[in-house]
Amino acid sequence: MQISTSVWLALGSNQKGPWGSPCETLTQALKCIQALVGNISDCSICFKTIAIGPHQPNYQNLVVRVACNMGAYELLRVLKQIERMAGRRARGRWTARPLDIDIVSFKGLRLNWPHRSAGRLTLPHPEMHQRLFVLQPLLSISPSWHHQGLRQSGHRLRARLPASQRRGVAVSDEQIHFAHT
Repeated sequence: MQISTSVWLALGSNQKGPWGSPCETLTQALKCIQALVGNISDCSICFKTIAIGPHQPNYQNLVVRVACNMGAYELLRVLKQIERMAGRRARGRWTARPLDIDIVSFKGLRLNWPHRSAGRLTLPHPEMHQRLFVLQPLLSISPSWHHQGLRQSGHRLRARLPASQRRGVAVSDEQIHFAHT
């Protein structure tokens, strides 16, 4: 059995930061991921999504698949560093931010699942299966992806979302132009 080196990351931005507009920030974040984490093998198109929190601009979201040779906690540390470089500051949950990067799935690993452990990394991401803004771009680049914790296909998870959660995601008018290899 071959061990997967693939990591799926979800990126989102809805606030201007030091790297510019949300799309400019996502472009710069992809360059940082390519330089600090590993080769980006797949990158979804950008999706415009309604923010979860109140009184916020819409998000620009995308998902990438990266070949990664570091451990999960080391990856998390590097991603938090990239978020800080993009101007992210701790301001609470569901607030506007220049950059948010979540580890959606890490090398097929199931960690601290099914319950989120306080202060610990949970893989796959504990809420990603409830977020169309993650599932839609993920399935566009990896249609056969399966959730390791729930043991269900991404397509099944997307179909099981309530109708109220299947709205508010559209292909963005602005697209990221990132040359991945």
